Amino acid sequence: MDVWNIKLLVVLAALTCCLPLSQSWAQMYRCGNAYQDRPCDGSQAGKPLTAGGTAVKAPTPAIAPPAPVTYAECTQRGAEAQKIVWARENGETEEKMSAAESSAARKKLVADVYRVRGSAPQVRTRIETECQAEMAEKAKMIALHEAMARAGVASAQRAAPAGQSAAEKEAEAAQRTQNVAQNEAAEKTRKCDRLLASRESLLGQQRSGGGSSQMDNLNRQRNAIDRDIQDAGCSRMK
Repeated sequence: MDVWNIKLLVVLAALTCCLPLSQSWAQMYRCGNAYQDRPCDGSQAGKPLTAGGTAVKAPTPAIAPPAPVTYAECTQRGAEAQKIVWARENGETEEKMSAAESSAARKKLVADVYRVRGSAPQVRTRIETECQAEMAEKAKMIALHEAMARAGVASAQRAAPAGQSAAEKEAEAAQRTQNVAQNEAAEKTRKCDRLLASRESLLGQQRSGGGSSQMDNLNRQRNAIDRDIQDAGCSRMK
């Protein structure tokens, strides 16, 4: 056997010896101060090792954010608003559209659509967004009232502490009533802010000027919002 064949055999033997070592090392686990080729026994935490001897850190699973609540009523309202915009683009007036509706909710939707400028998709998005905000506020108020009602029932079911006077009981009831009133006042303020912002937008369009038909339409929209402001009991008028 010549020298080259001997060297080749030596290289192959070295590779054969190293391969199992590297494979087993890739599957080694560190259990405390000891190393083994299987996961740690019992409750002892083990760290899997790479071929380089470093611990492999498991990736942290991503937590998906909660999906926003979508109200079917708002989606339907947006679709109806888009149809109203199409009718407006074909020359239908607000008076004719409103006269054809029998319910107050539908008449209000017509007025809301005619006060918004833009294409049909833009108006639909605006109406749906306002509806989603309104429904979310209502859901919060309902949940708050239900929670307060449950708290009131629970407190009534519990025996009154010894020595609690009638005046103290009356003060607790008055506090609960005050909390409800404050929440209702906050909801009224948010609603008034939305109405007053819409009115201010219409006033800005009127100041910009336009044709007689456009100005008449803006006046009708402002009158409708003024009625909503009055019905809501909003005291501030811009």
